Amino acid sequence: MDESIESMCGTYRPVDCKHDEKIAILIPYRNREIQLRVLTNYLTQFLVNYRKYFGIFVIEPIGDQIFNRGKLFNAGFAVARSVDSWDCIFFHDVDLLPTNRSLPYKCPGKGTAQHWSSAVDKFNFKLPYEGYVGGVTAMNSDEFIAINGYPNEFWGWGGEDDCFGHRIRNSKIEVIRAANGATTYTMLRHGENEKGNEVNPCVFHFVASANKYSSDIR
Repeated sequence: MDESIESMCGTYRPVDCKHDEKIAILIPYRNREIQLRVLTNYLTQFLVNYRKYFGIFVIEPIGDQIFNRGKLFNAGFAVARSVDSWDCIFFHDVDLLPTNRSLPYKCPGKGTAQHWSSAVDKFNFKLPYEGYVGGVTAMNSDEFIAINGYPNEFWGWGGEDDCFGHRIRNSKIEVIRAANGATTYTMLRHGENEKGNEVNPCVFHFVASANKYSSDIR
């Protein structure tokens, strides 16, 4: 893994070892300790109640380099694979809490990626724009490898989700969402454009080059 990135993780397996699937949750993180504590405590209780075998992996850049969310997800995926073979991966922002406890996290079907956070309170429980796959998205591990993961070139805020969405659709993987906004989320408050996560002025150039992705996780 890149020496400028560090990670921490924890896993949980039901006591009787009975589980239907293995889920890894990747959380890119920097300087949001309260949000991280709230989210990890919440997800742990949430998933334990549904007897899930899961791992939570927190990936953090070292030093003051500009935040690169896509690269952190790719690094987290490598770390997760070194721990176990996961059926699917949840790519999870640190500031989003699921509010519908009756819908447990589960792996999407083959040939699909599930965009869980399609109804967030900040966006009035609607997609902010067509094709958006940011926030919380789940994919099967082998299909994440097949599309070569997230782009590595997006430093600062914005763009990597749109490029990731292009990769998914270009690979003929269907993006699915819960009907009628059933998977609702609340966004924890935080400052806009924190230091090290400023808006990237080259976002649109990189998104336009979304098909050039031969070596991001390989």
